[in-house]
Amino acid sequence: MVTFLCVTDFSASSENAIKYASELAQFFQSRIILFHSVSASATAHALEYSSAHDRLTDELEERMEYVNKLETLKMRLECDNTSGNISYETYLKHGAEQDTLPALIEEERVDVVITGREDASSLPEVAAGAVTAGIMASTCCPVLVIPQAAAFKPVWKIVFASDLKNAPFTGMEFLLKIATLFKAEIMLLHMLTSETEAHKELLLEELTRYYQSFPYSNISLHIENNSVEAGISEFSRHHKADMLVVGYHPRERWKRLLPKDQAAEPFYHNGLPLLIMHCTL
Repeated sequence: MVTFLCVTDFSASSENAIKYASELAQFFQSRIILFHSVSASATAHALEYSSAHDRLTDELEERMEYVNKLETLKMRLECDNTSGNISYETYLKHGAEQDTLPALIEEERVDVVITGREDASSLPEVAAGAVTAGIMASTCCPVLVIPQAAAFKPVWKIVFASDLKNAPFTGMEFLLKIATLFKAEIMLLHMLTSETEAHKELLLEELTRYYQSFPYSNISLHIENNSVEAGISEFSRHHKADMLVVGYHPRERWKRLLPKDQAAEPFYHNGLPLLIMHCTL
């Protein structure tokens, strides 16, 4: 059983992410939790009420509105679930997502959080826009970020961008499930920048050790000379990648994997599903 938690704000991007999750879930015995968090800003107007009764009445009506939206979404998905492999549940909580999600993920034994996003110009913006920094820092659950324009298709090629901090990642089991399901090639990629050129031999040795110990047979090792984000984009485009994987190190917040890139053009990888795996150390 694979448990997906789909975060929705009922926008077009989150609807697309749920659709992607449902199509992926068809390949597993799966459980999809449809989750919406009512933020404090949505109920802040309640402070303006002259009586507690009016305030509570309005809050109840607001809650029922979101409950109905979730139930309507659930019923539509259940009607489309022809395989019968997926069960759907709904959860509504009040508060910021970084406060409400971690406990829910632990209680429901969530395997991966799936969320949508609109356009972004860089990987840090993708992460910050799709899931707040607080959420990423407060939970170790892997997160699959689906671009609004991305449609589900078999995952034949996966680019795993490595910064050589290859500590255990929480999303590895999920990544290997996808790779095994589609018999995908995992392309382990490291960008050799001007800053790391002097340590090239040591970096190559370290990357080779990790490559040889990787628990999957259909894996290839690639080392490219380029700026990090532009290099990932160019490599993903050239190899027609179907998914991009990066590791998340909370203490450094992308600084090592993603130094500031001066290129202004949109990046190819921003159209790919992005799997963010937390470092467990």
